[in-house]
Amino acid sequence: MGSTPGIVDVWCVETRQKVGAFKGGTAVALSPDGRLLEKDGNGIEFIDMPSGKINRTIPWSSGTGAEDHTIQDVRFNPSGSQILVASNGQDLKVFVVNTGALVATLKNTRRGTFSTDGSLVFGGSNGHLMIWNAKNWEVLQDLPNNTGYVTTAAADSTHDLAAIGGWESARIIKLTTGAEITKLESSANFVGINNTGTLIFANTSRGLAIWDATGHLRCRKPGNGYYAMAISHWLAAAPAKQLTDVVFWDLSQIVASCSKGAGS
Repeated sequence: MGSTPGIVDVWCVETRQKVGAFKGGTAVALSPDGRLLEKDGNGIEFIDMPSGKINRTIPWSSGTGAEDHTIQDVRFNPSGSQILVASNGQDLKVFVVNTGALVATLKNTRRGTFSTDGSLVFGGSNGHLMIWNAKNWEVLQDLPNNTGYVTTAAADSTHDLAAIGGWESARIIKLTTGAEITKLESSANFVGINNTGTLIFANTSRGLAIWDATGHLRCRKPGNGYYAMAISHWLAAAPAKQLTDVVFWDLSQIVASCSKGAGS
């Protein structure tokens, strides 16, 4: 997905063809099966991609001034049945996609993500790292966080691995205990874990880099030129100096290049 001003553009990466364009939206997400687009604007809207029609809207008031609750980030769970909504100044909210029902508000969790298997939500705030059971929304861990605001997170419960980033810190930790595996950099605006739980990707103050699960730096591309990023079997990024563009890399090619020592 990319954007022209005031428009959410949806592209097919394989064919390089635009498949839809929708008005508004500052926080967007595509369901894992690619059939549902979430965007904010007039509430939280869910668009059926085959038809291009809005099939559900969850009311949302962004407010103004001290009560500004603008939506900053939205994440689907792996099955596409629930979404996490992060907004300015509020704890994470969990909604059911099919009904629009609010099922949980996650205390002390301003930013977060579902684990790769959907069983957990991992995230935090400027004082907490939180692990939630995504079935009954009970707290599994409430760990101290003394490294500033959490703005990006990734979690793999199968491999007991998590990565967190923010304005003051970026780290790889054990998901169940919070024990630090390694400090990545002084800050990061993106962290991600590949689907095998073997590699951690982060866009830090020193550039885009890849670590293995033990915290060993595999390679780095210097610079800090990406405004936003996302990972699947592709790595997508919005260059900071070209905010209407999105660039894509085949993840397997990046890993293969990294294994040869490129950019290290």
